[in-house]
Amino acid sequence: MNKKNIAIFGSTGSIGKMALSIAKNYKEFFNVSAISAGSNIDLLSEQIKEFHPKYVSISNPEKYQEFLYKYPNLLENINLFSGDDGMLKILENIKIDLLIIAVVGISGLLPLYKALDMGINVASANKEPIVVAGNFLLKKTKEKNNFIFPIDSEHSAIFQCLLGEEKKYIKKLIITASGGPFFFTPYKDLENVKISHVLNHPRWKMGPKVTIDSATLMNKAFEVIEARFLFDIEKEKIDVIIHPESIIHSMVEFVDGSYKAELAPTDMKIPIQYAMSYPERLVKTFDTDENLNSLDLKKIKSLNFYDLDINDEKFKCFKLAIQSLEAGNDYLVVLNAADEFLVNEFLKGTISFLDIPKYLNEILSKHSSVKIKNINDIFELDKKTKKILETIIKK
Repeated sequence: MNKKNIAIFGSTGSIGKMALSIAKNYKEFFNVSAISAGSNIDLLSEQIKEFHPKYVSISNPEKYQEFLYKYPNLLENINLFSGDDGMLKILENIKIDLLIIAVVGISGLLPLYKALDMGINVASANKEPIVVAGNFLLKKTKEKNNFIFPIDSEHSAIFQCLLGEEKKYIKKLIITASGGPFFFTPYKDLENVKISHVLNHPRWKMGPKVTIDSATLMNKAFEVIEARFLFDIEKEKIDVIIHPESIIHSMVEFVDGSYKAELAPTDMKIPIQYAMSYPERLVKTFDTDENLNSLDLKKIKSLNFYDLDINDEKFKCFKLAIQSLEAGNDYLVVLNAADEFLVNEFLKGTISFLDIPKYLNEILSKHSSVKIKNINDIFELDKKTKKILETIIKK
C-alpha cells in the first residue's frame, strides 16, 4: 500500500480522534498533512505536537485568537487558518490523497464539495451535507470520477457488499438499525424522558447530536437519504430493519434471491480504517476492549430482527424525513436545519424530547416549496428555517 497524505477536518471529535489513532498505528501508510477543529484548541495543540501537520484550521475565531496567545511556539511549523473558510484555504494549499470529513452539521458541505471538485477522494462521517446536497454531490462525483467513501458502519457495509456487483442486479439495500434506547418503550412513557436517558445508546458511543438522532430514528432516516445519493439508487429500493444486536451492519438483496451482509463488532474504527485504507485492508490493531477483538457467533447464538412501523408515533421523525425525501431537495434542507436546531434546544433543556417531532412537523408544514439552484441557496434556507423555528419556540 502506497503512503497516503490525508487531511482530517474535525480532528478533535470522536471520529477524528479515531482516524488519528489509526494513522498513528500505521505511520508507514498515512501522513497527516492537515487537521482542523472547531473550538477544542487544547486537544488540537496536542495533535499538532504528535502528528506535525503542515496546515491547521480553527473555525471559531475567538478560539483562534486564544490559540495564538497560548501556543505561540507551535506557530513556527504550521500554516494556521481561521474562520468558516479555513478548511477551504487548506484545500487550496496542499496536495492530499484523501480528505476525512468528521465535522458536525452542514459546515462540512463546502469543503466536501470543493474537495470533490478538485478530484480528491473523500471519506465522510458527516451525513448532513449529503442529506441537503446529495444531488449536487452525486453530480460532482460523476463529473470528476471520484468517490465519497462512507465512514458510518451501515453505508460502509453496503459499499463492501456491492463490490464486484453490477447495479442492475440490486433488488434492495437493507439498512439495519439498533432501534436506539426507546424502540421497546411505549410512546406514553417518552413524555418525561431526561437528556441522560436519550444519550444512553444501547450499542454505540457517539456524539450527543447523532445519539439523540438515533433515539428519534432521525439518524436512520438520514442514512436512507444518504444511501439514496451515495449509491445513486431509487428510494423505493432502500429498506430499514430493526436489528438490536447491531452485528449485521447492513445487507444487500439481489434479484436472484441471494443476500450479502457485512458483520462486525460495534467498533467505529473498523469502517473508518477501511475507508482510509481502501482498496486494501489493514490488520486490526486498535482494540481497547477485548470483547471487540472478533465476533464469536457461538456466544452470540441468535440475531433478532423487527419491522420498523413508520406509522408508530414514536417514529414520527423518521416518517417526516422520508416524506421530505419524496417532496424535494428544499424540504431536506428544512428537515436538516430544523433537526439540528431542535436537538440543540433539547440539549439546552428548552424543549422536551417529544417536542422535537412536534416542531419538526410544524416547520415542514409551514414550508412553501422553493427551487434550490446552488450550494449558497442551501445555506440561506438553513438560516431562514432556524430563524423561523426560534420565533415559534419563543412564542
